[in-house]
Amino acid sequence: MPTKPGCLHAVGPDGRVVCTPGLALRALALLLVGMLGASEGTTQSLDVRLLQDLYHAPSPVLRGAMNVTQATANPLLLTAPALQWGVALADGGPAVEAAYRTSVAWVATTGLVLLLKPIRPRLRPYRAVPGIRSRSERYNERGEIVGRFSFPSGHTALAFGLATSWTYSRPGWLVAAPAFTWATAVGLSRVWMGVHYPSDVLAGALLGTGIAALVHTLGDRITPAFLREEAEPVGPMLRIVVPLR
Repeated sequence: MPTKPGCLHAVGPDGRVVCTPGLALRALALLLVGMLGASEGTTQSLDVRLLQDLYHAPSPVLRGAMNVTQATANPLLLTAPALQWGVALADGGPAVEAAYRTSVAWVATTGLVLLLKPIRPRLRPYRAVPGIRSRSERYNERGEIVGRFSFPSGHTALAFGLATSWTYSRPGWLVAAPAFTWATAVGLSRVWMGVHYPSDVLAGALLGTGIAALVHTLGDRITPAFLREEAEPVGPMLRIVVPLR
């Protein structure tokens, strides 16, 4: 029996295998509830146990990878849309359309993360879980520069949003594999630094991926006509003229 992507499959009353997207949503909801556990900060929560396992992992390779990811995440997350626009303006054609959609996804993800954080005002792990301290200079118990609340992870949401946008723009493993590997490392680094729970990262990954996929699926409906590929008969949008005399 052929199956459909994005579905869980179950046997119906007539013996047929049917697509049940509702089951997929319920499974995801149960996963999030199980990770969040009882009250935040309790060692009874699967979320906290996973946090402690990663935070206290003794591997020097993991420590090095997390430090490198932490050092490079903010610069890349903040400048990636601008860099993509720079390349697009020089290249023209479909690159401009891709840069626009990446920017829309980036702005929408940022806005939604900021709206969601006060809805579930969850203190960051280093404030709530014994034995967890922040490994980031941007976060400390004297006051956070970027907010006290952890759910969902904005860094992870933006990283997965960018990875999804790049993959839609340039389909294939040569883009998808490094992009999603980097996004996953960003998410893990947030837990390793003690500033996010695993459920914060999971929610951020789903949020960023979902918004970027929606933006690229809508495609022409949200892209101005003058930016669409078919409306770009000329080459690069940015030209440099060098006088010969």
